[in-house]
Amino acid sequence: MTAEPAKIYEIELRELEPLLRKSLADDELEILDYHTEPLLKLGENYGSTILKVRVEIRKNDGKEESLETVAKMLPGSDFQRMIFDSSYSFRKEAFLYGELIPSYQRLEREFGVKDVFYPVPKLYGVRFSLKGGDEFDDDAVILMENLKVWTNKSSG
Repeated sequence: MTAEPAKIYEIELRELEPLLRKSLADDELEILDYHTEPLLKLGENYGSTILKVRVEIRKNDGKEESLETVAKMLPGSDFQRMIFDSSYSFRKEAFLYGELIPSYQRLEREFGVKDVFYPVPKLYGVRFSLKGGDEFDDDAVILMENLKVWTNKSSG
């Protein structure tokens, strides 16, 4: 009896514009160009695929801007997806970035905290599928600020 080879998926970031339009509240936002590459060395992360994404955008006021982001996506194999229960863990992480942390920040502002604590990267958007809703598929992504770039700019 021969075992079937494990299925490996090619993870590709697609349909970035709708995510950024929503998070930047700019229906006219246009992506001029974007480039992805692995953020981590092979073997440094097994629970997801993490891509470094440089995005060149033009906002509705005509200004052009570069965004240094990170796309956290599904791992590349069925085995990893099963072990990490990707659908469940992805939704929990999306809840942390999109709901829980902003709730704590609102609470701090309501109580007059001047320096609101922000322990996570800026969130640019979350989606579970290109089809919308709660369906979960290979196009699931958490798009956030790339702190490696920010740290390098701060120290250099």
